Amino acid sequence: MTKSMLFRVSLILTAVAGIGMIGVTQWLVRPHIKRIVDQREVNKRNWHQEITRADKLAGDLKQTETKLAGSQQALDETGKQLVAARAMADQQEGRADTLAQNLDVTRRELNETQQRFAAWKALEIPVETVRQVIQSEKRLRQETAILREELQVVVAENERLEKLVVAYTTPDEAPLMPGVKGSILAVDPKWNFVVLDVGEKAGAKPHGVFMVSRDGKLIGKVKVATVNVDRSIANVMPGWQFGELMEGDQVIF
Repeated sequence: MTKSMLFRVSLILTAVAGIGMIGVTQWLVRPHIKRIVDQREVNKRNWHQEITRADKLAGDLKQTETKLAGSQQALDETGKQLVAARAMADQQEGRADTLAQNLDVTRRELNETQQRFAAWKALEIPVETVRQVIQSEKRLRQETAILREELQVVVAENERLEKLVVAYTTPDEAPLMPGVKGSILAVDPKWNFVVLDVGEKAGAKPHGVFMVSRDGKLIGKVKVATVNVDRSIANVMPGWQFGELMEGDQVIF
């Protein structure tokens, strides 16, 4: 065999060995390459999912911030309404006090007129004078009726506003007022409320409960509705009135 023939045989063997090596390499490396490609696709899908999730979270955060801003605005508006309701309640209470004072004055004038009329009748006063007295009495009665109607309207409005204030501020239990005591200044049996001579300065609190006594005997309980600096208005508690409440009755926590 010549050298040329040996060289050719050597090249053929080398080519066959290379082809075999390439086949083995493909058979061993191909699965590994496939795993890498598959993992890359998985990572790509996960990345897109995370991007989508991040966008959704950003949208949810924006909606939450918008809702929070709306809730804060509603809370501010509710606070303003509460302040306005308190101011209106104080205004109505002042008006009720004024009307009550005017009603007392009118009642005194009416009583005086009736007394004068009775005296004139006993002394045989002239008819013209009696006619004037009657007209004056009618006028006073009309004024009294008007004042009563206005007072009823004011009391009803005050109760409505008080309910609105209570809706925002009423606690679960009556507040404590240790050592607070006073007396009743005025009583309105028709509307079942009293005016007390104790106010914020003395320690009275809204919705506080006082016991009412006379000569050491319990005759009722009242619950504070509104409180001013030196006085307060309280409602007689249903089921706790054991006698007629009068001016001068003592109240104590």
